[in-house]
Amino acid sequence: MSQLSEPQHQLLTLLEHSSPLSEYELFKQIAEHYSDFFAHLPDPDRLYEKHFWLFHQLYQLKHHLAGQQNLDITPLSIQLLPVNDAAQKVALYDPLADFYLDIENLYLSQEAVNAMQKKFWQRYLAIQNKAEAIQQLHLQDSAPLTLEKIKAAYKRLVHEHHPDKGGQRETFDKIHQAYNELKSLFAT
Repeated sequence: MSQLSEPQHQLLTLLEHSSPLSEYELFKQIAEHYSDFFAHLPDPDRLYEKHFWLFHQLYQLKHHLAGQQNLDITPLSIQLLPVNDAAQKVALYDPLADFYLDIENLYLSQEAVNAMQKKFWQRYLAIQNKAEAIQQLHLQDSAPLTLEKIKAAYKRLVHEHHPDKGGQRETFDKIHQAYNELKSLFAT
């Protein structure tokens, strides 16, 4: 595989000998075997740059191996898998691949990285609270959930439980909180 870059070749070697690995375990293997892997980065001690560079190389390797091997990439498990012909025929869109293959994202400012992390955690927490919010807005039987359904349920329940109309303030606040949590799932 002479077309592989040196970092991709190094990753392939590590994955062929100890697959699957978590991102953390892969970082440890790189430090042990390829100490210069991150040397050319603008700030090789910055965790974001190291993470981005690793995943940039992994997604390039995945693209290079397509059809020969499948490289499964998640932060918890990075592994080489045999090619599954049925899976290879279905091209799934992977927004993470788009992000990591764009080398310009290596140079994001710390403020941009912080904003990206904040948005991630907001969505993660919203997803964690999604089931409770769906119940609060009585949307259990409303699959698929849409922003329009959420707004309609919110308006109906706010009108019904408004404190000025004899409703409980606690219930009213829970409805409002549930609405905001579900609405955040549709934010772009």
